[in-house]
Amino acid sequence: MKDHALGRALRAYVLQELQHGRRPEPSRLQALLNDLVHSDQEPLLPALRTLVLSTAFGSAIRQDPPLADHRLLPRLQQELATTCSQGVRLRMDAVLGGLLDQPESATGPAAETPAPIPPARPGRRLGWPAALLALTGVLALAAGVAMAVLGGGVALWLRHRSTQPRAEAPAPITPPLPPSTPAAPTVGTPDPGAGNGAQAAALQSLNSLYRALSAKDAVTASQYYSPESGDQFDPAFFGQFAGVTLSDLRETGRQGPVLSFSGVVTFAYADGTSQIESRTFTIDTSRSPAMVTASAFGRILQLRR
Repeated sequence: MKDHALGRALRAYVLQELQHGRRPEPSRLQALLNDLVHSDQEPLLPALRTLVLSTAFGSAIRQDPPLADHRLLPRLQQELATTCSQGVRLRMDAVLGGLLDQPESATGPAAETPAPIPPARPGRRLGWPAALLALTGVLALAAGVAMAVLGGGVALWLRHRSTQPRAEAPAPITPPLPPSTPAAPTVGTPDPGAGNGAQAAALQSLNSLYRALSAKDAVTASQYYSPESGDQFDPAFFGQFAGVTLSDLRETGRQGPVLSFSGVVTFAYADGTSQIESRTFTIDTSRSPAMVTASAFGRILQLRR
């Protein structure tokens, strides 16, 4: 099994457990790793055990949908950076790519050599009937892993399809005015005199949150999101960007003081490239300041370029 396929097998097990309403137990995950790794992958076991016990891994499987946010990769890599040798880290990049359902060439080497078949131990030479049974067992295990990966991928795709927003963009809150009329403030720039205090408070907190994240001011940023949504605003993740901006905020619903918004986030890298993504937010305006209680990745609008 290649390192990338090892990551996909671990992903299939996690998704299968979650689909049955069970959160994967760390002890069971560690036992599973012993069953999955081949002899040439045994040097990866310490790193794999560190991975499944890490805070980043626990956060990744709690997201909705789990293990689907490609931005988890640098955070998981960071968990292993101080505990693994360079050679192990390179191989673990391929494992993480499979875990996050990324193409094999995106995270690991262009190709991996097949794992060598370990020689039979002395004194345990198998006759041809036993060897045939052993081969049958290996093929059955490989088929089971493949079916689990396929089933998990299909279920995740269906779930993703069922939660996708409609293709039509929601109508802007403030319709455009004729050229001769002075332009009213956009949704992303709240007007304190507009009479909608809840919306203005929510927009103020969202804009303040992303200004603080862009400035790498973790203390100020933490004032605008609740602990249950903290894994979406991890300072270590935002620290890798030269800047982050939030735009095109639109209110999509409200229930009492709780408002829902969609928006566009642009991540700027130090090399001048950027990536643009959509994201949703839930803000409780009964708190002061208004606080983000939930946030979720939507989709990539423009790949990094």
